[in-house]
Amino acid sequence: MEGRNLFFLMSIILLLIFTFLNLPSPLSHTTEQHFDCTTYSPWCSSKKPFFLRKPENSKTHYADFPNHPLDPLTIGEIQKVKKIVNSIAEFRIKGCVLHSVVLEESEKEVVLNWRKGHRLPPRKAAVVARALGVVHVLSVDIETGRVTRRETGSYSGYPILTIEDMITATSAPLASSDFNRSIIQRGVDLADLACLPISTGWYGKIEEKRRVIKVQCYTLKDTINFYMRPIEGLTVLLDLDTQQVIEIFDEGKSIPIPKAANTDYRYSHGPSFTIENNHLVKWANWEFHVKPDPRAGVIISQAMVQDPDTGKMRNVMYKGFTSELFVPYMDPSDAWYFKTYIDAGEYGFGLQAMPLDPLNDCPRNAYYMDGVFVAADGTPYVRSNMICVFERYAGDIGWRHAECPITGFPIREVRPKVTLVVRMAASVGNYDYIVDWEFQNDGLIRPKKLYDPSEFHVINSNKKSRVGNPVGYKVVPGGTAASLLDHDDPPQKRAAFTNNQIWVTPYNESEQWAAGLFVYQSQGDDTLAVWSDRDRAIENKDIVVWYTLGFHHIPCQEDFPIMPTVSSSFEIKPVNFFESNPILNIPPNSPKDLPICKAAASA
Repeated sequence: MEGRNLFFLMSIILLLIFTFLNLPSPLSHTTEQHFDCTTYSPWCSSKKPFFLRKPENSKTHYADFPNHPLDPLTIGEIQKVKKIVNSIAEFRIKGCVLHSVVLEESEKEVVLNWRKGHRLPPRKAAVVARALGVVHVLSVDIETGRVTRRETGSYSGYPILTIEDMITATSAPLASSDFNRSIIQRGVDLADLACLPISTGWYGKIEEKRRVIKVQCYTLKDTINFYMRPIEGLTVLLDLDTQQVIEIFDEGKSIPIPKAANTDYRYSHGPSFTIENNHLVKWANWEFHVKPDPRAGVIISQAMVQDPDTGKMRNVMYKGFTSELFVPYMDPSDAWYFKTYIDAGEYGFGLQAMPLDPLNDCPRNAYYMDGVFVAADGTPYVRSNMICVFERYAGDIGWRHAECPITGFPIREVRPKVTLVVRMAASVGNYDYIVDWEFQNDGLIRPKKLYDPSEFHVINSNKKSRVGNPVGYKVVPGGTAASLLDHDDPPQKRAAFTNNQIWVTPYNESEQWAAGLFVYQSQGDDTLAVWSDRDRAIENKDIVVWYTLGFHHIPCQEDFPIMPTVSSSFEIKPVNFFESNPILNIPPNSPKDLPICKAAASA
């Protein structure tokens, strides 16, 4: 960012499906890691060093089996799906690509009625495949081996990029003598080159009827923080399917490459929660299902809280996840204008999730969860330590009350505030996104990353508290930012979900991704804004609440060479949901509850 006054908006939208009305809801890389290629990953095919470390005590997952209707597909199930898809004539041809293979979730009513010990509902896979330039959306019944749904409709966009797409795109420009010549003329050794694939967005005919991507490069010489050493003015337009260079934009030969000095950011060379069957988290008065997802990153489902009066578990949120992210840079030059990233739908928030670093990304008491994803040829691979779960003790107070001396009552009651955090971190290019879902034992959920301050109550008018108030939860907005793009600007049309801070739509299983199912080079014809314009009834319906949070970033000197974490959050808080304060009965801490640390004897 040196020498360039960039201004951009980062906007993230979270989808929250509530169940109240279900009647009788630029951070540079921060770790250097090494990946052991004995566990399959498509990254291993790259000639460039991609630093991942296979964590100690990592699992193979080959013996995993599902225990809950929402559990992600296992390696065995993915292998069955691959075999079934490969049995279809169109998909036996060379060049068939699987862009997505995930669990096709059962109907909401089926999931809610399922109980532990019951037979699981039929397991199905939702598959997005591409063959001979045609995109196919399939439903595969894993038990019967049948394809129960197959659609090949016309879409303005393309499916999420595969890891293989991204890797091959970074090396394809090296086949061009013009590209190599330009690199060498800038005094950069080809061995020091680091290139990144950049989604193009959609601006007109050049992006139509073929998948294209732009590639820009950096030099690794004398620093691992190559983002600080960009080769400005050099952009390659590439056909993703043929790997042919379409055009080279070379206008920056006079722009010097920033020096490497002071850019390296590296340091010199028993919980009280339970997780059943790998995915069901139980903590304090909370219970919820967690699973990794290649597009959303982490999905929280069936979040329930225990009523302190009745002891019963009550539904709070059926499903919550990061639906989309929009990061438009505000620079009109040729090398920057198209950088209007829609990260989840173009690159995959979960596909870019890196193994979390114990003691640094997550504290000592953390539990780690792996993701099982699918390569373009259908081969399953493991992303180790993708999610961590831990209790957070921040020294805050949950509640307190003391009587003043004049009352004569020696009362001093205090309870510590302890929260449970579900965390993941996705490294998308030069950004590290850290997503925390924080659960409080007072029934509050805080999912961390517009014009008038407000509260938004989601209520069930058919269920009242003892004093007659409708029960519900409220969305308490945090800091956010509005996009500065015109609503008719092509990038803003594609990211129209950022036009409002909060949206409410009736539940529709096909409406999960705020920028549409197929985002890459889309034109904005299948977005949350389009769905909202249908003006469907939401009263006494299963509803979806969409919340947009974001912030503007104006780079400053303190961002160099790596930017400190910037955070933004909002709260989902009970409102007349409980009959009284739900944490009154939490016991206070005493000295025997806390660890005693003693200085070690000196040698």
